[in-house]
Amino acid sequence: MANSPPRRSTASDLSAISFFLLRRRSQKPIQHPEIGNEVEQRMARTISRLLRFGILLSASIVLIGAILYFARHGTSIPIYSVFSSEPNELRSLSGICAAARALSARGIIQFGLLILVATPVARVALALLNFYLIGDRLYVLVAGIVLITLILSLANPPV
Repeated sequence: MANSPPRRSTASDLSAISFFLLRRRSQKPIQHPEIGNEVEQRMARTISRLLRFGILLSASIVLIGAILYFARHGTSIPIYSVFSSEPNELRSLSGICAAARALSARGIIQFGLLILVATPVARVALALLNFYLIGDRLYVLVAGIVLITLILSLANPPV
């Protein structure tokens, strides 16, 4: 045994340590995710499905937009000496939605990217709901602050 290399920490060891520390700090029994109650497990599956669905939906919409873009503009030769940014109508949420409804290739791509950005925001909202349902006030507060910060930063981007 003296010659054996030291045992390395695994992810489950670190997870157990973090749950132990959180339990000691909050003085509430926090269950390990592998042992957690049915509500927590169901919420974890729901959040997992939401993230998977959001990514797949976003990728599909961007792919459709890219196919349309290349079908319409694939033969045009780009001029790299002149910079042209996105049109003004694709710089606001309403403009992106209107362009996507009009089947503009750029609008569809931008709409897919909006869904990609909205997916983690929806994840934070579901986590907030989960913490509320299990009665963890501290994490409801933290998730609420994170959600408000995300919404405000997306609603008022810097100029």
